[in-house]
Amino acid sequence: MGPMTTELREQQAPSANDSRTSTQQPADGQASVPERAAIPTVKDETVMRSFSFVFYMTMALTVSFFPLYFSSKGYSNLQIGAIYSIGPFIGIVANLFWGFASDKLQTIRKMIIVMLCGQLLTTIVLMQIDTIVWIYIAMTIYNFFHTPINGLNDSLTLLSIRRSGKSYASFRIWGSLGFAFSSVVFGSLLHAVGVEHTILFTVGTISASLLLAFFLKDRVGGGRGSVKFSGCFQRRPPAESAAVSGAYLHDVVRAPDERRLPRPDHARDGGKRYDNRLGVDRIVA
Repeated sequence: MGPMTTELREQQAPSANDSRTSTQQPADGQASVPERAAIPTVKDETVMRSFSFVFYMTMALTVSFFPLYFSSKGYSNLQIGAIYSIGPFIGIVANLFWGFASDKLQTIRKMIIVMLCGQLLTTIVLMQIDTIVWIYIAMTIYNFFHTPINGLNDSLTLLSIRRSGKSYASFRIWGSLGFAFSSVVFGSLLHAVGVEHTILFTVGTISASLLLAFFLKDRVGGGRGSVKFSGCFQRRPPAESAAVSGAYLHDVVRAPDERRLPRPDHARDGGKRYDNRLGVDRIVA
């Protein structure tokens, strides 16, 4: 019985080793995906918070002060409203495009860098043009690069904190602080130097965001999988649908009032009051 037991053990040993070896091998379709789900360090978290802060400064300039800039260039309220109506339509296509690209290439960081480069170049071009048609084209391209960054930044934050136990709010609050800081500080600066310098401040904040983006780290949530859009057409609860619809209707109703900007010759005095009112509105929202 002793020799038979020894033979059985010798026969079973290789199979056990094989099973251990097989469990260490990646599953099909995941061999090319690197493991980047490590817990973020304090430095990584600081970079993510700083990026959110600076990016939302750019968002505040785009939402709150670009209308004043266009008004100082002599464009009418109707033209400015048309410029800002481009963003929501382009955002639908841009979010789908960049979201699909980041899923396909398994990288969020590189997509953010590409979008910031495109946004920076478009902003520089925006300083050189005055024709309304070219303004429409430039703002269309600007929104194509600008709008999806917020969603991709949120995705990167959620993937990063998944294993660290940190709360999403502790990162997202820095974006709100950046928006509030930009509304107050840039409102005062533009009142002093003139709203025609809005684009220069925007170039500065985008450049700072681009610099920080190089220090972000990609986090992969899993293997490469297909993108499913079935959830896009699921029926939402009535309360949620009413809340979202009410928010959009509020923007539509308030749009004519917010586009009633001071004329260029009153930009220094009237512009300051408009900056403060609009800045407070955005902070409260």
